[in-house]
Amino acid sequence: MGKEKGLFALALPGFLLALGISIFSYWLSGLYKFINAFAVAVIIGVIIGSCFPRKNSLWIGTALCKDILLPVGLFLYGTEINFKKIALCCVIGSDILFQCVIYSALTFLIVYFLNKLLKVTYKTNLLTSVGSAICGVAAIAVSSPMVDAEEEDVTKALISILLVGVVSFFASVFFLNKLFFAADVYGEKFAIFCGLTFNQDGLVQTAGTFMEKGLDKLALNVKYIRTTLILPFSFIVLFLNQLKSKKATAEIRLSVIKYSLTIAYLFFGAALLFTYTPLEQYSPLIKPWYKIIFGAALAAIGLTCDIRRVLKKEAALSILSALAGWIIVVAIFIILMNVFPSLFFVNPA
Repeated sequence: MGKEKGLFALALPGFLLALGISIFSYWLSGLYKFINAFAVAVIIGVIIGSCFPRKNSLWIGTALCKDILLPVGLFLYGTEINFKKIALCCVIGSDILFQCVIYSALTFLIVYFLNKLLKVTYKTNLLTSVGSAICGVAAIAVSSPMVDAEEEDVTKALISILLVGVVSFFASVFFLNKLFFAADVYGEKFAIFCGLTFNQDGLVQTAGTFMEKGLDKLALNVKYIRTTLILPFSFIVLFLNQLKSKKATAEIRLSVIKYSLTIAYLFFGAALLFTYTPLEQYSPLIKPWYKIIFGAALAAIGLTCDIRRVLKKEAALSILSALAGWIIVVAIFIILMNVFPSLFFVNPA
């Protein structure tokens, strides 16, 4: 009993530090839609972890915080997925779900092969690809245990996604929107474009302030459908990593697969539970808690990283491939919009 109390006291400072960072990040994101609480939590964690000497208490606390709170956060994140809402979102256009699958798959493949061409390490490549294709920070967090990723792999992928997210937002809102409105008087295609290509919900919400009334909901609905693809894409990442991990022992492979299936079960189970039971009405009440818990796990990942080990040539190459992937997908979208205006886009009911 005394040893357990000693371990708890030793781990408490790091645990509280990660939790405090998460609460501050959540508060800051409430002030500005553009700010992503998870992104801020990781950034602050990396800065603090890089500036201060590492002590055993912080190391133990942050490691426990990540290992305990990440599965809990992913379970609560599943409450955000409502299958009834997905069905309603698909009604907004007969091809919306098809568009989301096609563009997410296309983005994943482009970034994946660009990273491979630039010789980015495999785990960083997979995380950057899935983060670009689906929903940025959350997709990377869900997929990281499925590839048994190190903290540096996660942080490099997160940095790539965050920088490309900022660039894509300003390029789209202040430049590309003119191209869309020239061919799309009502701005519907621009709304769909934002939902399909932005990697963070906050970016889509902020872009909505530049759209006609009602189109912001269209953009968010498209982004919501993309977010629901997080689980199938994370299993693609798991499959690809298992093919590559030739040196891993059978025990390691089995433990990664078991852990991944557990996370999938928690995520999918929560989505079902909060869609088809009376618990559905409590989903909005859980959202702040899931963000704080999930943010604490991500802050813990950042605290265990040293920015000097992260910001190297490989990080720059990962950013380059994510940015180039976004540019290629944008070019394809614009070409299709002009050459085949009725293809892939919203069809009137």
